[in-house]
Amino acid sequence: MRQAQWTTVLCLLCVSLLAPLCSCSLPEEGTGLIVMERKATTMPTLIPTAAPTTVVAPSAEATATPAPASGMGCLVGQAVTVVNGAGIPGTTYYLAPALGDDDPHPPVMYAGPDREQGHVPGTSGAAGEIDLRDVPPGRYYLAIWAPYDWVLAMTSSASEEPLLITIEADACTDLGQIWFSWP
Repeated sequence: MRQAQWTTVLCLLCVSLLAPLCSCSLPEEGTGLIVMERKATTMPTLIPTAAPTTVVAPSAEATATPAPASGMGCLVGQAVTVVNGAGIPGTTYYLAPALGDDDPHPPVMYAGPDREQGHVPGTSGAAGEIDLRDVPPGRYYLAIWAPYDWVLAMTSSASEEPLLITIEADACTDLGQIWFSWP
């Protein structure tokens, strides 16, 4: 019996100490109920949410085929990511000459554009436009900067095979969408 009394006293003490913290109001007349009021709180967002990606169509100016200088070629297209097909804006890219005459293959390492190595650099436009003029004729691979690494253009959105690009003299190569495994 003594233990039950102490438990009751302890419960009453806890209730009397916590009651002022609960902001209890008086019972509504005729109901006999005690209404508890609580201030609304907002939970902090723990996971950042990304704004919807908007795909910007290239302008008429950006899609106009540039005229290369005599004996040179040019390359146009739009850099897009295989993740969602969106353009890759404002990103550094460059053409690197293919290695090997009979069986062309990409360079083993990409460390950024180096004109002494025959690289042709550029920066993608607002919708990911690629526009390189006065490119020496030859076979190239296109690399674009992705966070922490350079990635090569792919032959399609479903293939990871590097895209071999041939630039011809006095002609402009329009690749349309150029796919990259870009985050």
